[in-house]
Amino acid sequence: MNICPHCHIGRIQRQEVNYVCWLDGHMMLVPRTPAYVCDVCDNLEYDPDFMLGVRYLIHQHEATQKQTTRARPKKAAGKPAKSSDLAPL
Repeated sequence: MNICPHCHIGRIQRQEVNYVCWLDGHMMLVPRTPAYVCDVCDNLEYDPDFMLGVRYLIHQHEATQKQTTRARPKKAAGKPAKSSDLAPL
């Protein structure tokens, strides 16, 4: 086992924890996430391979959101949008 890089006393142990973050105003929860936790100071570091996967998924989500935003036409001020003007969802 490795020594904790934070407190330099405890030992890092692999555990499964919940990963929580906010994405576009919504809470994202991933249960049973692999992480390394110190048995003394409780310093927590998520598994690097897991974090790469999360970053990839967030990047894909942001790219999809940008495409959706570009596909919707802006309506003129004071005029209601017609159903034929709207992009399908």
